[in-house]
Amino acid sequence: MFFSLFSVSSHEETKNGYSIALGAFRNGLKILLNFHYIPTYVVSDGTQAIFSAVKDVFAETVTHLMCFKHLKDRVTKNYANKQVPKDKRKEITASIEFMQRIIDEDHLDAYWSKFNKKHPSLKNFTTYFEKTYMEGD
Repeated sequence: MFFSLFSVSSHEETKNGYSIALGAFRNGLKILLNFHYIPTYVVSDGTQAIFSAVKDVFAETVTHLMCFKHLKDRVTKNYANKQVPKDKRKEITASIEFMQRIIDEDHLDAYWSKFNKKHPSLKNFTTYFEKTYMEGD
C-alpha cells in the first residue's frame, strides 16, 4: 500500500491556475521518478476552481473531499444570506458537526431527512446546503 500526502498551491486561484500547479506536480513525478501518480482522494477547500482542476488533471476516478473546517466556515458565513435565524444557528452548526461523523450514506440520508422535517422554515438554507455539499457532480 502506497500512501502519499502533498500540498499544491496556486497564486492564481482559478481553474487554470490550479490545473497548471497540479499538472506540474504530476508531470514532475513522472519525469523525475518515472511514476504515474493517480491519487485516490483529494482534499481541498472546496472551491469550484479546485474541483474542476482536479477533474481535468486527474481524469481517472478520484474522490474529491472537502475539508470540514472550510465547509463549516463557508456554511456559517452563509447563514445570514440564507435567512437562518440567529437562534437556530448554533443548533444547525451542531447538526452539521454531527453529520460529519456519520460514515454510512443511508444513515446520513436518514438524518438529513429528519433535519429537513424538523426545520421546514429553513428551506432556503437546506436547499443551498444540499446542492453545495451533499450532491455530487
